Amino acid sequence: MIQNRKFRRAARVNRAKAFLFTALFHLVLVGSILNDSAYEKIETILPTVVTEWLGWEQEEATEPTAEEKLLRP
Repeated sequence: MIQNRKFRRAARVNRAKAFLFTALFHLVLVGSILNDSAYEKIETILPTVVTEWLGWEQEEATEPTAEEKLLRP
């Protein structure tokens, strides 16, 4: 009877840890997907073979035009 209570408590703690880990993982995943700058960072880290396989196009670095250099309020 005493051992059964210990196992039930350990199982409850393990389920709580698993739920918290899963919830945190999904929050971080969704946050990184919704963040545009994270997408750009991932694109620069991945090799070109992987980005071609995923269908992502890497933008070539170009000089900004005079209009793009203007500061806007």
